[in-house]
Amino acid sequence: MKITYTTILSIFLLTACLSQPSTPQVVPPTAPPAATNAPTEAPTFTPIPTFTETSAPTATPRIQINDDGKTVIFDFTAQLCEAKWVNGAYPQLLPCPGDLNNVGKGYIGLLSGSDQSLDLNFPMILAFPAYDNALGLFGRYPKFTVGANDEFRATLTCRSSATCFISFALGYYDANSKYHEPFPMEYYKYDVEPPINYVWPLGELAGQTVEFVLAVRNEGDAQQAWALWISPRIVR
Repeated sequence: MKITYTTILSIFLLTACLSQPSTPQVVPPTAPPAATNAPTEAPTFTPIPTFTETSAPTATPRIQINDDGKTVIFDFTAQLCEAKWVNGAYPQLLPCPGDLNNVGKGYIGLLSGSDQSLDLNFPMILAFPAYDNALGLFGRYPKFTVGANDEFRATLTCRSSATCFISFALGYYDANSKYHEPFPMEYYKYDVEPPINYVWPLGELAGQTVEFVLAVRNEGDAQQAWALWISPRIVR
């Protein structure tokens, strides 16, 4: 066969067309599946529960140390360090009085009245739950038998240099060591409210021997949670 230039050119063009690759199919990437085992938020642990309010206190917006002729029969300030003080996040007892240079796990101690521009001997308990804790600070006092006409009285505020947001409560352990907290006291915000004086009737506990608990919980800035119990006492 005679091979001509035209024949060679035809073969070359045919080969080139057959070897040309086809356009590939583009497949969009598949989105990753949604996580089915996403971590859930850890539950809040509160070692001491809050109970429903059972009676209403009398509250007045001022510092008032007035017992209306009644006798103080239990002074929480005088017995401060006879109580067992704990932070809800730590098992060990706090020192009483505490060290103001070491308050990482909470603090409890007395404060001079002059710190609040009051009389030097004004009876005040300074409580600080802790920098990293909102579970609260709790002081369990010695046993006390409640009378029918007994009242708990105290004035609540924050240390003068703090702008704290705190909830206070009076709780108690009954004869079976079961904890109750029927006497919560409203939140207090220093830069909004003046000091608040509370009077709680304790008649519902008449005849019972209990261990009262002073409780303080931080509800705002932990750095500012410097709470004051001014003259907490039971009168009869």
